[in-house]
Amino acid sequence: MASLMEYWDMNNVIDGSFEKGMEKGKIEKTMEIAKEMKQNNEPIEKIVRYTGLAIEEIEKL
Repeated sequence: MASLMEYWDMNNVIDGSFEKGMEKGKIEKTMEIAKEMKQNNEPIEKIVRYTGLAIEEIEKL
């Protein structure tokens, strides 16, 4: 029974790490898209609408 609990615990850790990695990748990709849009002189309002980022985040790029 203890080994089954250890397995479940380890599986939860792995699943959580994977999900965090996927989320981090999505955020990084969104930031790249926003940066490219900004470099192409797209209006800030359009970047906010398409990326969901805050104006402050976009201005820092």
